[in-house]
Amino acid sequence: MKKIQQKLSCLLALVLLLSMTTGPVFAASRADKEVKETARFLYTTVDAPEFGTMAGEWTVLSLARSGEAVPAGYYDDYYKKVEEVVKSKNGDLSKNKFTEYSRVICSLTSIGKDPRNVAGHDLVKPLSNFKHVLKQGLNGPIWALIALDTKGYELSKIDSSADQNSRERMVEEILRREVNGGGWNLMGEKADPDMTAMALYSLVPYRNQPKVKAAIDRGVQALSDMQLPTGGYQTMGAENSESSAQTIIALTSLGIDPSKDHRFVKSDANGRKQSVVDALLTYKAPQGGFKHVQTETSANGMGTDQAMEALVALKRFEEKKPALFDMKQDGGLKGNTGVVSGNQGFTDIQGHWAEALIQKTKGYGIANGSKAFTPNKDITRGEFAVGLVRGLNLKSEKESPSSFKDVRGSEWYGKAISIATAQGIIKGRGDGNFDPNANITRQEAMSMLARALPQAKGNEESLKQFKDINQIADWAKPSAALMVEKGIVKGRPEGLAPLSNINRAEGVQMINRLAGVK
Repeated sequence: MKKIQQKLSCLLALVLLLSMTTGPVFAASRADKEVKETARFLYTTVDAPEFGTMAGEWTVLSLARSGEAVPAGYYDDYYKKVEEVVKSKNGDLSKNKFTEYSRVICSLTSIGKDPRNVAGHDLVKPLSNFKHVLKQGLNGPIWALIALDTKGYELSKIDSSADQNSRERMVEEILRREVNGGGWNLMGEKADPDMTAMALYSLVPYRNQPKVKAAIDRGVQALSDMQLPTGGYQTMGAENSESSAQTIIALTSLGIDPSKDHRFVKSDANGRKQSVVDALLTYKAPQGGFKHVQTETSANGMGTDQAMEALVALKRFEEKKPALFDMKQDGGLKGNTGVVSGNQGFTDIQGHWAEALIQKTKGYGIANGSKAFTPNKDITRGEFAVGLVRGLNLKSEKESPSSFKDVRGSEWYGKAISIATAQGIIKGRGDGNFDPNANITRQEAMSMLARALPQAKGNEESLKQFKDINQIADWAKPSAALMVEKGIVKGRPEGLAPLSNINRAEGVQMINRLAGVK
């Protein structure tokens, strides 16, 4: 009996000890949820990816490797744009920046396209010149290796044997540039987390070589040593999301769990435990996506792309799938070419804060019949006019052509602008133009909304609560005051933000509130 009591006492002590451990060390089950949320944010804000670093290749790659469905035609439309750029440049993407080729190779491979034949051009061949690849310093061989190893692409033979590139030559170059104590950087003698992480996952296919394995081990330790008590990392003196993201990609590529490995779970002064994954998630922006630094109030393009890559890498690690950039077995969009589920015909509103409202109102026709509503996209003046006319069920007794020089009337928004003008809601720019394709600012929207009410002016005293009152144009103050008093427009953390744009979801919300008041 005494032995049983002793065992129970030990067990109780262990339970108490575990319960005292504080900190939100990342739960593996959250990876899938975070990927789904970020995927929705990406394909709605980047509804038409282009050729390029921002809103381009990295967005496409992370979505393709996530396994999440995207709007129909998303990848095909992107590929057509890549073909157009390649044709226009005659296959010569850059004279000095050869990571342009590496980036496109990674992206095209992820969607099952062959980078060796894009509009008749081989985008792998330029990486065959070692001298050219080195023009960007360490970045060149790192990303050339990553790109080539996505699918095992072979380098071409070139005329100059002195400049002939090879995997062995690039691996040797990366090892040569290792800093004392382990890790890598672009310049200086101190390791940088981003360059160290990228070098690590470029070397993964070669870790059976003793010299490579030793460098990888030193690099992993360097990443652990650089990690802050917050769980995150600094680059150039600033703690940021991208450094945590790159570390997660590197660790998962090496088979190391970034959410649990003791080397990458740190404790702050209060004993709060933070993994590198926990640190990354602190950069989530309120409206979706990820920030670059904590002081930002909204999502950053590069921060979101790299965070998505890291989350996808973590999800793939948990599901025991090949690493993010290893596409030899499962590249080519198997099973994820479908259209995202949506409501009332829209393919991209599921999980959005305005989903129910957009579903109920059918977006007031703002999307012009498109299956993708893109709720986070800035709304134009023409789209807002359509939404107002449909939302308030406005009609004109007599059809009349538009009075604006830049609205012929045959455009899809032409009739709505004509009706809103006849009702006195639209005044135009003052130069005879309406500028229908320009984004609408909050103060312009408030003015249109106010003119739809019998009482078109409010008490400007109600604007004194906003710290940015001086940014509101004099002509917009009466309307802005009325919208605030009626509860149709709310303030933001920075104030009323009169010069900021509004997105489509916000436009629907404003129009719906106005319809309730009217």
